[in-house]
Amino acid sequence: KPGFEGGRPWESRGDNNGFRGAVAKTDEPDFASADQAKEAFFKLLRKHNIKYDTPWTDALRIVVKERDYRAIKDSRERKRAYEDYCVEQKEEERNKEKERREKLREEFRAMLKTHEEIKHYTRWRTARPMIEREAVFRNAGDDEERRQLFEEYILGLKKQNAEQEVAARKQALDRLSDLMRTTVLDADT
Repeated sequence: KPGFEGGRPWESRGDNNGFRGAVAKTDEPDFASADQAKEAFFKLLRKHNIKYDTPWTDALRIVVKERDYRAIKDSRERKRAYEDYCVEQKEEERNKEKERREKLREEFRAMLKTHEEIKHYTRWRTARPMIEREAVFRNAGDDEERRQLFEEYILGLKKQNAEQEVAARKQALDRLSDLMRTTVLDADT
């Protein structure tokens, strides 16, 4: 073969300088603590919008070429950090959902209070046409969530109505008792 003078193929290069030493990677991230490295790794995962339900292999394909992927040197620690990230993301999403539901519950309750025609005995199928054009109604996730919020409101109205009935009954009995005391002068009357 022309240009090949025997020996190994890498020996046939024209420069013939031999071993040049270890190649230094200047692109390796270096962090002062493991927490900083973990935070950089989390930031990378957030940057690529990786969700908690994304499998590790899929997440790996997305971020493996990034510089901060190598923030955590050991692959087992990197996978553990990813699992921690997933737990953190799931908790974050759960908290956001809880806040959203609380806000929606308050808005839905306020909207229902504006409809005076809704009483403690009103049913969902009767109330739905009255409230379905409201913005809060449309902001609720699905029909099941809307119905559940309505039922919670009606339950509160029923409780309030029962308390009012008990108070009215007690007041009426007290008045009757006072009337009886003033009217009945003796046992023979």
